[in-house]
Amino acid sequence: MGNKTLSEDSRFLADILRHHPERAGCALDPEGWADIGTICANTRLTRERIGEIVASGTRYGISDDGLRIRAYHGHSVPVDYGEPVEPPEILYHGTSERGYGGILSSGAILPMGRRMVHLSVSAERASDVGSRRGEPVILEVDAGRMHRDGLGLYLSADGVYLTEKVPAEYVRRAD
Repeated sequence: MGNKTLSEDSRFLADILRHHPERAGCALDPEGWADIGTICANTRLTRERIGEIVASGTRYGISDDGLRIRAYHGHSVPVDYGEPVEPPEILYHGTSERGYGGILSSGAILPMGRRMVHLSVSAERASDVGSRRGEPVILEVDAGRMHRDGLGLYLSADGVYLTEKVPAEYVRRAD
């Protein structure tokens, strides 16, 4: 692996599985799965290193047959997340003060370079996400009402809820 850290290799794999599969000479199927053999043949990653990356967190899944891998969310390329699900009544979104200003000016939480907005089941997890860019701002999302109003929410395999956007009428600042 040379001198690349696990974190660097994880970011490299995320870039392939979320944004640029062509950099590994592969394509994603409609659900976002990529062939591990193709990735290994066209990059510095080995099956063993991919296994270490998957074991180190919750961002990726390996198919039951061990031949394919996918990122659970964060895609900028089209991926089918399955059928909408009924979410908890309240979900949370973590952002920064600057991000919150953008939400207010745009009238919605938007995916910002991704295809879907990520929502957490806990304020603590949303705070972790929001703190990546400074002091976190936690937003409560009326996910139950969104669902009843026909706005689709999807559940990723690692428990993150996804939606195309969250109109401001469903959002309130939690603090």
